[in-house]
Amino acid sequence: MADQANHPDLLLRWIADLARPQAAAAARSLRRHIAALIAALLAGVALIAAAGCAVAALWLAVAPHLGQTRAAALSAAVLVLLACAALLLARQMTRRGAVAAPLNAVTLNEAFKSDKSALLAAALLAGVNAGRRPV
Repeated sequence: MADQANHPDLLLRWIADLARPQAAAAARSLRRHIAALIAALLAGVALIAAAGCAVAALWLAVAPHLGQTRAAALSAAVLVLLACAALLLARQMTRRGAVAAPLNAVTLNEAFKSDKSALLAAALLAGVNAGRRPV
């Protein structure tokens, strides 16, 4: 009877012994990813600072030729172009990773039977999407 009571403990210990190396490897991988994330964030901050310095240098370089007001306007235009480029890059990055789940009539029918609000939301989105111009 005592062997049967210890049997679940032995099984749990065996599972824990099997999982321990994988857990340690996952912890090391997590630490590496966190370090890489911190490095990337620091690089991003440095890049933003460098862009600000470059725009300030542009302003100082063109101010004698264009005047202070036009130099400020040119610097603002450069910042707007940088922001637009960053937004376009972000948009492309989000589109590449997006994978649509396959839909068919059966899955849609089951979803709409269980929740009528999903049907109304889908109809609304279909109408909004139909009215949009292609990009």
